[in-house]
Amino acid sequence: MRQLNDFRVRRLVLPIPNLPIDLHGMTIAQVSDMHVGRFTNGRVLRDVVNTTNGLHSDLVLLTGDLINDALADLDHGIELVRAMEARFGSYVIEGNHDLIENPSEFERRVKASGIPFLLDESIIVSVRGTPIQLFGLSWTRTRQNRDQAIAASVERLLGRREGRCISDFAGASPARV
Repeated sequence: MRQLNDFRVRRLVLPIPNLPIDLHGMTIAQVSDMHVGRFTNGRVLRDVVNTTNGLHSDLVLLTGDLINDALADLDHGIELVRAMEARFGSYVIEGNHDLIENPSEFERRVKASGIPFLLDESIIVSVRGTPIQLFGLSWTRTRQNRDQAIAASVERLLGRREGRCISDFAGASPARV
């Protein structure tokens, strides 16, 4: 509870051998666990948006738990996502808290917002003229054999790969969960 009014920015530099020159210096702001709702609201959410915008990122990737649990807070969460600035777009995946009240309604409303919502899907984004394929994995709802279910979902998504992926440039095979 003490950390609800604080967040942190961690800067990571990932050297990737043989990465296309157009992608050198590419920046990604990965925002997770905003939990918009009864515990996280007001100033801290404005600070998250302002800090994210201050990073001047090429991409903003929101990786789950946009809302804490109540769909009543989703419109505000969507407003916050729309306020985040990225040169080549913002993209959303779901987290477990997003699905507490009504998973189908969460999905419907996020898709209706026009914000790219990757639910076991991929999308090609042109970053500085170079295509990047983003993959979005849905939250695995099974309680049994969870690791196997996640691995199977990852395999299905990787089957949709188009062209080369960043791990190919590094000479490695795609990571597996």
